Amino acid sequence: MFWLAYLGDLPIFNLASCSMFSKSTIADVVLPWIMTGERVQPETLAALGVGGLLDRGMTHRFPPYDADAVAESGED
Repeated sequence: MFWLAYLGDLPIFNLASCSMFSKSTIADVVLPWIMTGERVQPETLAALGVGGLLDRGMTHRFPPYDADAVAESGED
């Protein structure tokens, strides 16, 4: 559901269209690395797979997406 390739130093990635229906995707983890110019290695992606599949109940892995979630967690 996610692929990443490089054309020289230019990263090219894609998410499956079903990602539109999920608040949390692999892009939330990988995109910051790409945006800062870090080259994401296959070993890095493989290490993210430890722990099984991601689901909506895994809020501890991702930052809150809306003000209500921030208010509920007590964060500012």
